[in-house]
Amino acid sequence: MKIFCWNMNYWQNTKGNPHDIIDWKNKCIEFFKEEPNIDFYILQEINLLKLFEKNSNQYEFSMTDYNILYHELTNELLFDGRKDNFWGNAILFHKNYKFEKNNIDTNDLYEVNKYYYGRSSIMCYDFILQNKEKITIINFYNKINYANKGRYTMVDDFGNDKDIKNILENVKNRIIMAGDFNTGFGEKDKEEYDKFIEQYKNKYNLENCIQNYSNKFIPTYYHAKAHHISTFGYVNDFCFSSKFNDVTIINQKDEWENIGGIKLWRGLSDHRPFIVELK
Repeated sequence: MKIFCWNMNYWQNTKGNPHDIIDWKNKCIEFFKEEPNIDFYILQEINLLKLFEKNSNQYEFSMTDYNILYHELTNELLFDGRKDNFWGNAILFHKNYKFEKNNIDTNDLYEVNKYYYGRSSIMCYDFILQNKEKITIINFYNKINYANKGRYTMVDDFGNDKDIKNILENVKNRIIMAGDFNTGFGEKDKEEYDKFIEQYKNKYNLENCIQNYSNKFIPTYYHAKAHHISTFGYVNDFCFSSKFNDVTIINQKDEWENIGGIKLWRGLSDHRPFIVELK
């Protein structure tokens, strides 16, 4: 099973010249197609509907072997002062898999005791494999919380979410949880990184799929300093899984490009995508 996980930085890449925007979209789609037999694309900071814009206001879905699930951060973005160009999280799943259910009841998203900033973007779905086995896919994105002084609060909220805890602690399916946790660890932060990884193993029996400190430091994100003079990288994108015997990172090649003093993966995003094969 192959998992493709990527924060695409849609909102930054869809400003300016419409022709440049469509060129960026087309390059992303071509990148999707490079690695064959992807089972699940787990994507953050993307509008999956508008991604397939071939010309201005003309859309063409060119990945016909896949189905789309998409959660938009409309309310949060409106709170942030945005009025258009909305985005969120998405999952593309191959037609070999049957969609079964959404584990987060949309009817209770805005109940006072369940809602927290960004919760509506969390994706937690069950799928049925061809052998009738079930798998649970969780797409998590820790959006900066402008309702709470611009802090990143969702990791703690997510950890205390009763629906999510019930799934992670009690579901017997195979589980894959991936996304942008916005919890940064630099090259010298291995001890803190190990503690972060260990808590998911201890709480939920989820194994880390990406060994960022194994042979050398592998950052997943480059953050631009003031005035874009220089950049520094750290780890904040993760993939956890349960009940898999072997995990391989397919795209280990370093493809960061320095564009105008900012490092972008293939010139497309400030986050590195990961393609993980689980056996």
